[in-house]
Amino acid sequence: MKKNLTTLAVILAIMGAAFAQTPQKTVFFTGKTLYATLRFNDHGVNSTGVPGADVTFITSQGDTLRAVSNETGRFTIPEVPTGKATVILEAAGYKRSTVEIDIEDNPRHRVHKHFEMEKAGDERDL
Repeated sequence: MKKNLTTLAVILAIMGAAFAQTPQKTVFFTGKTLYATLRFNDHGVNSTGVPGADVTFITSQGDTLRAVSNETGRFTIPEVPTGKATVILEAAGYKRSTVEIDIEDNPRHRVHKHFEMEKAGDERDL
């Protein structure tokens, strides 16, 4: 029994030394959650949600986050970093839309944005 305890103590001492020499990384991600509404705006006549739209969120560092809008045109992207970003919106029957946004660094963890899309082939006479 004494031999087992001595062996265990030696193993624990070696493990302790190994962990003491291995730098530990602690990563804290302070991203925000983007809550957004995607709407079709018929120039003030109608405003309805755009369901099933593919949303691509590209950070200034080049990371890509994705979401799909629900039946009311809403989508959520968790853990978006602060700073400038590009949002690409694509849906069947609508023109592809690219929007530059800025996620501000503030104490709130929620960011609310509203985006609009135009129907494909919806050209207005001037």
